[in-house]
Amino acid sequence: MVLIKVLLAASRKRAIKCSQCAIMYSPSDYSTLYKNKKLIYFQYTAPKKKHSKVYCHDCILRVVADSCTGESQIQLKIIDEEYEWDCDFFPSELGNGDSPLDDFF
Repeated sequence: MVLIKVLLAASRKRAIKCSQCAIMYSPSDYSTLYKNKKLIYFQYTAPKKKHSKVYCHDCILRVVADSCTGESQIQLKIIDEEYEWDCDFFPSELGNGDSPLDDFF
């Protein structure tokens, strides 16, 4: 199971930047975008890595798919301060134009 944590703006003092695409926002801007369901940053530690990295909602699933190569189905647990979601992710569905996280918003 892959654990992914939702990053909340309240927990940040500095700008938040995606490690993959480098999209960056101040905590106050991110808070506004998050509340309006436009952007979510996640914290994820890839297998065999010691430190977590931050990824935006557009990049996180590609990064997970790349770090779990060869798997046709990946079980995800997305965690925020109130809820936990268990999800099944199918890497073969990436690239069809829709973000698999659209339902999460």
